[in-house]
Amino acid sequence: IHAQMIDLNGNKLWNNGNEVEVCNVDYDQRKPSISCNKNNNIIISWLDARNYSEYSFDLFANLLDSKGVALSYGAKGKLIFRKVNPRNTRKDVFYPHNLIPSDNNSFITAFEHSFDNQFSNVNVLKVNVNLDREWILDLQSGSHQTKPLITKDNKNGAGVIWSEINNEMGEIFGIVVTKDGNIDWGSKTGSMISCSEVKDPYSKILPAERLLNGFYISGDRLFLNWVTTNTNKLFVTNLNLADESAQCSNTLEIQDEISEGEYTSLTSHGNIAVIVYKQTGS
Repeated sequence: IHAQMIDLNGNKLWNNGNEVEVCNVDYDQRKPSISCNKNNNIIISWLDARNYSEYSFDLFANLLDSKGVALSYGAKGKLIFRKVNPRNTRKDVFYPHNLIPSDNNSFITAFEHSFDNQFSNVNVLKVNVNLDREWILDLQSGSHQTKPLITKDNKNGAGVIWSEINNEMGEIFGIVVTKDGNIDWGSKTGSMISCSEVKDPYSKILPAERLLNGFYISGDRLFLNWVTTNTNKLFVTNLNLADESAQCSNTLEIQDEISEGEYTSLTSHGNIAVIVYKQTGS
């Protein structure tokens, strides 16, 4: 894993224009995520296979200062999550994850933990400025949880949404957690957001998990867009986190014939959602 800081004119600022080594350990590192805290320190996390033979990964991270210098762990990084399988009968595989900053220069990440590349559950993890784990939530529900998205709220906590597949049908679930790892909205296994009882009975496509603008929280409002399979209709949800009873009444169809629904992108301007999407043939 390598890194470089670039200014608005495209000039390379670190290491006399040469890349900085974030991790140079042997074996396979892949799928890095990056965020920056209030001290302009940069955290980079990645999947790391140094403790396995193949196709199995731990979650590692490293912390760089504003000049690109690794603060504590050199070009090795630090292990921040491993889920041990005591029977050693199945391989543990990790998939994409994103980071958001929290209080006291800490970070929260959400990731998918998969068994045999067939069944998975979503985990939410907080690490402090020393990359020590403060808490972890395992949101397993018995269904296949996949493709988590994470965004920050206004209180240094995090909103996390994901696809939950059961009997080949996919619904959207979510949770909001505080900076201390307590549930601020939803249940310990997540709460359904996609309102299947009032919308088309097709699987729901979330924005791609690598997008940082997959959904947005502003005050007590959660803005989310999703696309239905087969019908290719685009919906937007304006969820009032303080009043779950109004949830489905604030989900509207805004477009049909959507192409590549996983690449829609969303943010908000006050209480107004702003969505970018591709329509078939346009």
